Amino acid sequence: MINTELLRFIKEYDIFEEDAVEVARIFEVMTDERKIEILADFPNIARKIKSSREQMEREREILLIQAIEDIEKDLEVFNKNQVTKEAKKEIQKLKKI
Repeated sequence: MINTELLRFIKEYDIFEEDAVEVARIFEVMTDERKIEILADFPNIARKIKSSREQMEREREILLIQAIEDIEKDLEVFNKNQVTKEAKKEIQKLKKI
């Protein structure tokens, strides 16, 4: 059973759902002494969790932008190759005439 104080803190500090699930899982296996320490220091812990989440989201966004740029470059190269192939075919046709 999840500690009601922990749930209150999770809601109060608006912890991202995936992070909240992990915090709750870890919290349940801690000793009572450690649980008390965690609850006492939860504002700092919440700040660190949120900071880590924000950093992961920024990194994810950067990777997504890089992937899109790579796809755009690949499409440009593909299109240039297609144009070159078509141009060569047209030149060959003209040479035969």
